[in-house]
Amino acid sequence: MTAPRAPEPDTIAGFVKLQRAFYGWKRETLASLAKVSVSTVERVERGETVRTSSLEKLALALNQPRDAFTAVRVPLLPAEALAMLVDSFSWMNGTVPVDVAPLRHEAQLRALTDTDVVIVTSDLDGEDAACEVDGLREYLDLTSFVRAEDGTLLPKRERSFSLRRLYKDVLGAVEEIERKFKAVCLAGTYEARSSTPGFDTVRVAVVAVRSRERNPGAVNIKRLMGEATVDMRAAIEAYFEGMD
Repeated sequence: MTAPRAPEPDTIAGFVKLQRAFYGWKRETLASLAKVSVSTVERVERGETVRTSSLEKLALALNQPRDAFTAVRVPLLPAEALAMLVDSFSWMNGTVPVDVAPLRHEAQLRALTDTDVVIVTSDLDGEDAACEVDGLREYLDLTSFVRAEDGTLLPKRERSFSLRRLYKDVLGAVEEIERKFKAVCLAGTYEARSSTPGFDTVRVAVVAVRSRERNPGAVNIKRLMGEATVDMRAAIEAYFEGMD
């Protein structure tokens, strides 16, 4: 039986690099959050030995237990380590990668509102933030509805109606959320399978409001995970419930 020991420096190095990449953080970001020097992060990622206190600070900054890199434990067998790694990413089952970028331009809004479903998520806390995000969701639903209107349900848009003004209002709401709650609004589109008869695929828009206080590197996130299969019936019902 292998004697208990603290994680090897190379093991810690691989974990730190993987987690930093997952969060979209630069070394400077991790160093700032952990309150250690950038050179300390660089040494850890090279598999070099650093002080226990620095490893504890890095573990906490990466949302791990304080002793994650220092506690003495029986090393896992290769098969056990692989099983644990697979299990840690099990939440990704049934998802697909979605390319995203901060929501800044009209072209992005046109792409978002030219889809079948708009999904808005947020990790902000508090009722004020929830109300602001709900308002953004309503703005996006309105923009989608107006763009889809072809005169069948409503008269053709009056010449005086400015879709560009609506875009400006939506982007203004995004800017207000980002300023007021220190957040970033990430947006992207993708194609999903449909679980509803009559729909083979679904064009999905994703708008994710992410706290920069919780994740200082949120603005650098290039990819999120979206549901691989979407229930169009449930999405349509949710849309009309939101209009009540």
